[in-house]
Amino acid sequence: MARGPLAETALVAKAAVEAGETASVVIFDAATSERIELEPAASGMGSGGDDKLSRGRGRPKLGVVAREVTLLPRHWDWLAEQDGGASAALRRLVEEARRTSGPADRLRRGRDALYRFATVMAGDAIGYEEAIRALYADKRGDFEARTAGWPPDVRTHALALADAAFTREATLLSAVAAPRHDAARRAIASAFPGKKLESLEILAPGASGAQVFRLVVGGEAFVLRVDGPADVHRDAARQYACMKIAAAAGVAPALIHADTVDAVSITRMVTSSAARPPLPRDRWLAALVDVLRRLHAAPLFPARGEYLDSMATIVSGFAQSGLMNSEGLAPLLSLWANLMRAYPRGCDTVSSHNDFNPSNVIFEGATPWIIDWEASGATDRFVDIAALANWFTSDEAEVEQVLNLYFDGPPNPGQRARFVLMRQINRLFYGIMLVNAAAAEHSDVRLTLADMTDAPRLAAIRSEMPTIATFSGRLRFGLVFLGEALRGRRTAEFGAALNTR
Repeated sequence: MARGPLAETALVAKAAVEAGETASVVIFDAATSERIELEPAASGMGSGGDDKLSRGRGRPKLGVVAREVTLLPRHWDWLAEQDGGASAALRRLVEEARRTSGPADRLRRGRDALYRFATVMAGDAIGYEEAIRALYADKRGDFEARTAGWPPDVRTHALALADAAFTREATLLSAVAAPRHDAARRAIASAFPGKKLESLEILAPGASGAQVFRLVVGGEAFVLRVDGPADVHRDAARQYACMKIAAAAGVAPALIHADTVDAVSITRMVTSSAARPPLPRDRWLAALVDVLRRLHAAPLFPARGEYLDSMATIVSGFAQSGLMNSEGLAPLLSLWANLMRAYPRGCDTVSSHNDFNPSNVIFEGATPWIIDWEASGATDRFVDIAALANWFTSDEAEVEQVLNLYFDGPPNPGQRARFVLMRQINRLFYGIMLVNAAAAEHSDVRLTLADMTDAPRLAAIRSEMPTIATFSGRLRFGLVFLGEALRGRRTAEFGAALNTR
């Protein structure tokens, strides 16, 4: 109803009662949540001050106060031996206790204040008991989740009291989605035993439901990744095994901690000093090719299933989603059928990232690091090569540069054919995934053949890459990739690749 000086708050309460309010009117101390009782005379007070309001007997005046203290004989004997006598020794003990237990006492007072307020104002609200358990378990995120259904004003004040009722670590961890607080807490404690969490700020939500945070412990920054639930495409055990191998190969940041049960990992934080690395374009491409070559030469990642089978599931789901009309689907499905028939299976398997796009590569100076390994596994090497060509090159001359660098010279006919075919598969993959992501935000997305054929070329919008984090950017880039796939199927090199064995 009101918040402010006691006199003003009391007037609001008095007016409510006189207006016929039948519910109980309670006044709390805003900091301690102690209930304040007004003396009967306060009901007739005017607007001139709060001299008729009572908080009880009030505080004693400053100075030495005599009180009775009961101790065992051995306690009195020990006090008598101390310098200054019993009184001086007791004062020293109290001051020392105040210094050492200050933080714990403040936390206890904060929890008591929040408990008092919540019990009176929300004791019969949904989630009250769970919220109180979260309060005394120091799980702020759970507390906030359990109070979501409380009356807004009550919840607002309860959350204000929460700042003093939870430890700093619990407050920081409240940024993690409520069901995963304990997992994040365990990971940090295991990775940095005995050290305090200094800051935790969200970097980005993962496409799979993962949350990614910048974590600071001991003055050093790390990346905390709390992964989403496992599914047919994602597996924490495989992902973390790949990360460990990639880090040992020098292509991924150092892996500090990984827990396959909790699906939480901590890695070294890689910081980029500029949006683009300080390299000429040809050397930039050469650095990207080199990091792929080193990745592909690493010990073999765990298997993740046949890549074309996973793609078949993605294409089938898109065909059945209703996002594209039949006129648009027909050429895409025809292209996919040709690719499935022509591309060789199960050959030249290497340790592969499988999602090599600009958001997953960070340059630290002139050194590229690959991040986000949830799609990784033992896969055909051309998955990564095709992604590099599609995302990072600006024309066919740069595509040839990439191929010549990767293969130490021009690729042979079989290698070129596999590259051309996988490049089309990769275009379909990113086109469908980006359109699906956009449609997940707006269920009214419906697409036609013209949306793809009229889309600009990828090279023309490459500078707009930051917009891919938005709905319109995802939809635009998705249609561009699908348009590139439709154009690519009409080229002479694609026709030749289909017939190369």
